[in-house]
Amino acid sequence: MTTPLLRIEDLAIAFGAGNRETPTVQGVNLSLDAGETLALVGESGSGKSITALSIPQLLPYPLASHPAGSVQLDGEELIGATTARLRALRGGTLGMVFQEPMTSLNPLHTLEKQIGETLRIHQGMTPVAARDRIVELLELVRLPEASARLGAFPHQLSGGQRQRVMIAMAIANNPRLLIADEPTTALDVTIQAEILTLLGDLKRRLGMAMLFISHDLNVVRRIADRVAVMQQGKVVEQGEVEAVFSRPRHGYTRMLLSAEPTGRPAAVPDADPVLSVRDLRVWFPRRAGLLRRVNSHLKAVDGVNLTVRPGETLGVVGESGSGKTTLGMALLRLQSARGEILFQGRDISALDKRSLRPLRRELQVVFQDPFGSLSPRMSVEQIVGEGLGVHGIGRDATERGQRARGALEEVGLDPAVAERFPHELSGGQRQRVAVARAIVLKPRLIVLDEPTSALDRSVQSQLVELLRTLQSRHGLAYIFISHDLKVVRAMSHRMIVMQAGRVMESGSAEQVFTDPRDPYTQRLLAAALETS
Repeated sequence: MTTPLLRIEDLAIAFGAGNRETPTVQGVNLSLDAGETLALVGESGSGKSITALSIPQLLPYPLASHPAGSVQLDGEELIGATTARLRALRGGTLGMVFQEPMTSLNPLHTLEKQIGETLRIHQGMTPVAARDRIVELLELVRLPEASARLGAFPHQLSGGQRQRVMIAMAIANNPRLLIADEPTTALDVTIQAEILTLLGDLKRRLGMAMLFISHDLNVVRRIADRVAVMQQGKVVEQGEVEAVFSRPRHGYTRMLLSAEPTGRPAAVPDADPVLSVRDLRVWFPRRAGLLRRVNSHLKAVDGVNLTVRPGETLGVVGESGSGKTTLGMALLRLQSARGEILFQGRDISALDKRSLRPLRRELQVVFQDPFGSLSPRMSVEQIVGEGLGVHGIGRDATERGQRARGALEEVGLDPAVAERFPHELSGGQRQRVAVARAIVLKPRLIVLDEPTSALDRSVQSQLVELLRTLQSRHGLAYIFISHDLKVVRAMSHRMIVMQAGRVMESGSAEQVFTDPRDPYTQRLLAAALETS
């Protein structure tokens, strides 16, 4: 019987001084053979990522500790290994792809410098030899125009391109084990399919094993050989992917498999549009030459027309860079644009900031990343009540606090959460706080920009149900921007499909999903089905 490449036995992970804390992870047993893919799945907080981070010993030691257990890579014990030995393994024998490449890549260094660093440290390559290897790696992960991108910085790349760079760094030294932590979470379905294909291709070509962490079971089913399901720091079920998916034994596994956004939004009453847009354009100038003169434009939004009625959801879909978010920001007048924007019959496209300010309470937004959009220095009550103070709503701080707590209750949160800070909440709770901050002002229109992309499927379903309930109760109009077509279908009455700033297809959500007419829409839906 061959020895597994990775063996984890009775692993426990605790946080707190003096090891007095109850272990967050307990009794984890996993093994992974060379050339095999093991998926680690479970909801947020189940212990997936910290279990993976314990392999290269990247937890915040000494705050973190291992009261019990063993982690062996190719027969070598990693718990208690020297710092020098761990540095040699990280980026060498063991590669890692993190969830959010924009925060994992250094914004001040070029691609050449970042990838070259790992080649210099582990292989002692000269700059010339490293440059050739970097181009080879970028071509291996299929980054377009690889040699021309060496001097690029992370912010100059799309989300999918940054993820490819992270993969190139992780495989630079031909690792025997690749840990991929939610590598496709925030990517569009077409890019997600490409990244999954790429990872599978690299695994076969390089003969490496892969520990793949995800909350998306559709992705897991496509890429993994075996799966381990984690709940509250314990592995509750594991086995071959098809066996676990077709015959789940544990109730938690069955819940995860059934947790998909379902149902359809309520019918829309006949009413005049709350928002009507005609020929909306957002063009960014491109400059060249010594005098930096404008020689062309990037047409982020180009001639878009749309309407939205009270109680209606307009879904906006398209790949990264299609103009979805720019469109949403332009509708809210948070991005300068040309064209006609009628809000409740009034043209707001030419209003100055002072004239626009009273309308801000009726035009709200919920951003993709609540952790980034909620102030870490303010309590939940202060965050939700801030807009009330800005718009002079409520007699005093006491009344505003009561309104804020009422909004928290309406989004399904315990009012006691009001005293907490964002870092003390789960991802789903933070997103509910962001929704409460929007609805406390009793708006007419809310732009929801990828509000479910970083959430587990079970939490996604809860948020979709919450948004539909609030819409029916208050007659809210939604612009729902997302790359997750299942969520869009559950939320939207009508939808538009964008590519390169233009609307390629529009119609009822049911018509677009069942009878797509534009080839681009057909390709998007095919990619979504491929990862389903």
